[in-house]
Amino acid sequence: MNHTSSNQKLNVMRKSGLKVFGTAFLMLMTTAIFAQGRMEHDGEKGDRFEKHLERMTEELELSDNQVKEIKAIHEKQQEKAEAVKNEKLTADERKDKMKVLHDEMRKEVEAVLSEEQKEKMKEQMKERHQHKKEKAE
Repeated sequence: MNHTSSNQKLNVMRKSGLKVFGTAFLMLMTTAIFAQGRMEHDGEKGDRFEKHLERMTEELELSDNQVKEIKAIHEKQQEKAEAVKNEKLTADERKDKMKVLHDEMRKEVEAVLSEEQKEKMKEQMKERHQHKKEKAE
């Protein structure tokens, strides 16, 4: 009886060990998958900015120096945005802070542009907003 009892305990321990190992493995894989998804998502954001900057460069005929300045502004704003994301805020507070950062960035970018480029950008923004309204209707 003693031998059977110890075999049963050993089997229970093996099963428990497998469950613990399986759970740990699933947690590890889930974390890796989410991390990979996060990196891909961040990459998409970076690609989106690059495409936006290319379009701005073409449409506004930005100089190389202006492109460098706008990239620097964007990088600085990304750091600020990341800090806001890490703060313990409500969704509304986070949205408000991000809007402030977005407005700051727009003003900084406008400061880099010539008057002609600013006017052209404002006109393009109006057209895009109008197009979005029409799509929504």
